[in-house]
Amino acid sequence: ASSAYRFSAESAQQERLEWDGDVSVQPLGSSGSFRVSNLLLATLDAYLQDQLPVKLASGAIDLEGRYQLRLQPSLDAEIELPSLKIRELAVQPRRNAAAVAPIAVGEIALQTVTLSLVRREVQIGKLDIERPAIDLRRASDGGLNLQKLVTPAPVSPPPPAEAPPAAPAPADTSAADAKPWRVAVGRIEVANGKLDFEDRSVTPTARFRVAPIMLGVDGYHSGDDAVLTLQAALGLGDRGKLSARGILRLVPLSTELDLDLSGFA
Repeated sequence: ASSAYRFSAESAQQERLEWDGDVSVQPLGSSGSFRVSNLLLATLDAYLQDQLPVKLASGAIDLEGRYQLRLQPSLDAEIELPSLKIRELAVQPRRNAAAVAPIAVGEIALQTVTLSLVRREVQIGKLDIERPAIDLRRASDGGLNLQKLVTPAPVSPPPPAEAPPAAPAPADTSAADAKPWRVAVGRIEVANGKLDFEDRSVTPTARFRVAPIMLGVDGYHSGDDAVLTLQAALGLGDRGKLSARGILRLVPLSTELDLDLSGFA
């Protein structure tokens, strides 16, 4: 037996959640569709706080999808997301929120995302990254601002000594024996990116820009045997251009690329 339900809610910041689905008793589970509109990353940041290594300074998420959840006879979940977008993302150091955001992205769009809990698999048809910007700075002491982006939490003092613990129980190897998650992305595209580099460890201060950054990657997956096809075009300084085309292996890391450098002196 199953029952159909519908739910919608909107926050004071115009973040909206819609759900339409059913809940079954025999077997216990649920299926339906959902939509999230204008979910502010600042809302997630305020909720998760120190569980995140960086501060989500700005941005919003839009997504819609379908799901099937089964709790009997064993836990299983299937999720399909035709579209997921993150708009105007900015990332700051968590312990220095006043700092300029060293990483910002105009839009991240994922198309045709599927997740299977039983198969432990995530597949993404296409990942588009529009207008990514990285502000890389080297201070006079040689430190990089990106090194400060993730600041380790303060180390807590050790607890007081206690009585010797009891003999440990036999180790549970079920998690170690579980099939590792596999992530695959059919196509990755980066468009209109830029990297600004400033080096204050030299006099006068050196500044350099890489823009625009255009990148295409085919065939990514998280397995050790992944072989990626890569195409890239970079602007260097005022007139320089660098293009690259070839393959990239992640394990062990190696490349076979054709490079073309022009207009750079």
